[in-house]
Amino acid sequence: MSAPLLARAGIVSYRTPELARQCRDSILDPWVETTIVETGPEWDDLDATFMPGAGYAGALDWAFRGAETPYLIALNADTSFPAESIRPLLALFETNPRLALVGPRQVNPAGQIVHAGITKAGDTHGGRSFGEPDAGQHRERLLEVEQVSGSVMILRREAYDEVGGFSNCPRLYFEDSILALRLRRAGWTVAYSGLLTFQHRVAA
Repeated sequence: MSAPLLARAGIVSYRTPELARQCRDSILDPWVETTIVETGPEWDDLDATFMPGAGYAGALDWAFRGAETPYLIALNADTSFPAESIRPLLALFETNPRLALVGPRQVNPAGQIVHAGITKAGDTHGGRSFGEPDAGQHRERLLEVEQVSGSVMILRREAYDEVGGFSNCPRLYFEDSILALRLRRAGWTVAYSGLLTFQHRVAA
């Protein structure tokens, strides 16, 4: 008898089929199911659901609909997982019962920190730190924050469902900020972890 699935990963692509495939293939955990949602035109060689014009929120809302896994993973197509990265992040939820959302440290191919998501919401970068050498992004302990970057988000499904997920979000931009705000207003915790590094090819 196989073990139950732990998470459903939604990979959102916009005209980036090769990156979407690379992102999917980087997820090495057999207990994570993946689905690619392409929000641009159809590609004959991409195994995906095609939702032209859906935007990030609409694509993830569809990808997560009906999920029965305890956790959800939201991913831009231009991100990739390091080997064996998922389990340590999911373990954070087991020891923090009100934790709803975790954003991991992300670096670009040059090794610079991007979209750390540990600054105040509403600043000129939408609450994110771009390439700062160290604004706390390297700390391994869990750090409670106002929001994290939507390019990689690990979510507790119970909390996501409770606040309505990405329903009624704008088609583009600030979906991650809105979701984090909904979760915090509902009494859940949003946090950042520098325990593991994910690669993010920003704006790829």
